[in-house]
Amino acid sequence: MHQEPTYHIGMDLGGTNLRWALYRRHRGIMTLETADRAPLEDHEPQAVCTRMAECVAPLREKYSVNAVGIGVAGMLSSDSKTILRAPNLNWTDFPLVDVLGAKLGLPVYLLNDLSAITWGEYHYAHHEHGLKESFLVVYLGTGIGGGMIFRGDLLTGHNGVAGEIGHTKVVFDESARLCGCGKRGCIEAYLGGKNFIAWMNEELAAEVPPSTALSSRHGALHPGIVDAMARAYDSFSLSIIERTSLMLGSVLANAVTLMDPGVLLLGGTVWENAPLLRELTLKHYSELVNPLAEATVVSSALGDDAGIWGAAHWAACQEPTL
Repeated sequence: MHQEPTYHIGMDLGGTNLRWALYRRHRGIMTLETADRAPLEDHEPQAVCTRMAECVAPLREKYSVNAVGIGVAGMLSSDSKTILRAPNLNWTDFPLVDVLGAKLGLPVYLLNDLSAITWGEYHYAHHEHGLKESFLVVYLGTGIGGGMIFRGDLLTGHNGVAGEIGHTKVVFDESARLCGCGKRGCIEAYLGGKNFIAWMNEELAAEVPPSTALSSRHGALHPGIVDAMARAYDSFSLSIIERTSLMLGSVLANAVTLMDPGVLLLGGTVWENAPLLRELTLKHYSELVNPLAEATVVSSALGDDAGIWGAAHWAACQEPTL
């Protein structure tokens, strides 16, 4: 029996940009047809839904689209239909699936952005290469997030917030930094991109004598800059990379010890742009992880497209005929 191809759209709903791509799925293989992006200047929920519908409309004129999958940075309801909180958009309790689905007249499926990345990485490359059926993803960028595949299924948790590894605690005394989640001492409060910059400014202000190399620089002190200065033997920068690598290495070791995922995928802009941080983190991870649970560490196969591909593939997998 001849099987007709199906078409699915994946979307990445960020605080600054809306990215989307159309994929053709035939005999289980998904291939990219077209992709684009647009700036999000108005974050009002109904305005964003209208903008998303405008992006989908030209694709539907040319292709018979089956469904839309969306990845968004935020906490979702247990039925994955409502965005409970999306800090980058400043949304609270918005029923995105119902509102956008009504505008499009299409099935809409919603994922946390790290769940979309995890699903995409697992199905696109690593599952095909015969790696384990369980799979832990940790991304370090503006924030720190994670996702988990267990025996081929995506784990979302009882409340839909599984994988929030960025809120693992690493500092426990009165110096612990306040995190965006409202608690203190989270790894994201130190190594999340925006938090790292604020932390560096505080640390430099308190440093006596201050780091000449960093104090004389213009622009934000993102992790890549501090990592480069550490590799150039700036003592302050080296102390920061040593501290944060131990924090992150212990978080990863504890997660792998607890979950026994088989594969640990690490990615994101902070991870990719800080080679000394990577080296020292993996050293601490290997020293601290339970040897019986130690996972194979791999890099991203899809890069920036992982979440979009994963959202589209997730939407395709929800179709009852597939």
